[in-house]
Amino acid sequence: MSTDIPVVSMSSTFHFIPLHSVSEHIEKACSLYELAFPECERRPTEAWLRLMDDEPAFHAMLIGTESIFAGILTYWEMPGFVYVEHFAVVPEARGGGIGQHMMQQFRQAFPRVVLEAEPPTDELTHRRIAFYRRCGFEMSERLYLQPPYRWGEQPVPLVLMSTDAVWLEKHHEEVSRVLAERVYGVKRLDACCKSE
Repeated sequence: MSTDIPVVSMSSTFHFIPLHSVSEHIEKACSLYELAFPECERRPTEAWLRLMDDEPAFHAMLIGTESIFAGILTYWEMPGFVYVEHFAVVPEARGGGIGQHMMQQFRQAFPRVVLEAEPPTDELTHRRIAFYRRCGFEMSERLYLQPPYRWGEQPVPLVLMSTDAVWLEKHHEEVSRVLAERVYGVKRLDACCKSE
């Protein structure tokens, strides 16, 4: 896959290629992961690489065409739903509906998808929520705290979004618990966070 400026369009068919710590394009994937997400919103890169090799429920995918690296997506297979942990498009390919096209193509493989997003409080967060709505997700209004990626940091107030809003409202507490335990490795938020 090329590292040149991507030339992708709404007619592009994207391939979702499994990543492992020794994959051919792992350096490009790590660079995008670190560029697209601030440190508090991602695992240490070494831990991310270990998950690819050691956790059967975790899947890291490189997104591209036959010749162009265009993004990454990581997800967890959980009982009854798939949780998208990270999704990023290379900066050169953003805009024009490419990310929406990628997400819609990914969703075709899974009937129920859940993800976290920042609450809509400013122009940027409103745009992100609108993006996921265009991809078929609806936002829960219920309180959700994302456990921190690193011990001693504070949880982050976010919202859960799902392609099945009725199901999410019914199972919100269970989904929150499963994500805390399986994805973040905590049973109680107060056991992993700094005291105020």
